[in-house]
Amino acid sequence: MSQNGNPGTPDAAPGQFVETIMWREQQKRAAAAAVAAARAPQRRHGAMLLALLPMLVGLVAWNVALMMRESEVFTADEENAAIRLMVYLTAVSIEDYRQTNGHLPEKLELLGLDDDGIDYHIADGGYTLRAEGPAGTVTYGAGQDLDRLAKAWDVFRKERSQ
Repeated sequence: MSQNGNPGTPDAAPGQFVETIMWREQQKRAAAAAVAAARAPQRRHGAMLLALLPMLVGLVAWNVALMMRESEVFTADEENAAIRLMVYLTAVSIEDYRQTNGHLPEKLELLGLDDDGIDYHIADGGYTLRAEGPAGTVTYGAGQDLDRLAKAWDVFRKERSQ
């Protein structure tokens, strides 16, 4: 060690002096590499974007073609089955309400149901449900067989299995 205690002076031990020089050189190289990396030109993504442009145009054209296509609708059988199922579910809800409360609900909203196309009439301690469909009217009276309405599920099961 030097007399003034500075290891970077020629008076310091020769090993320490060489070590200090090497350390400074490493610091200079690291700083030069950082400056070079900062000055390096940024990669251009233009070629990649140009290559992806046809795919983008194709996807846009595909989506426009799908939007122009006429949407698929239910067949008449499926619409009638859906109406029969609505009447079935409404009748089951009314019967559950009657068993729980001892009387019929005054309106379908009390069951948490909308009356979307279903007419509900209370008469003589019973009720009648009526809904219009493409193939005619679906009518259910209290006490009638619900199985004929519940079988509407079969229309949708057949569609899936085909």
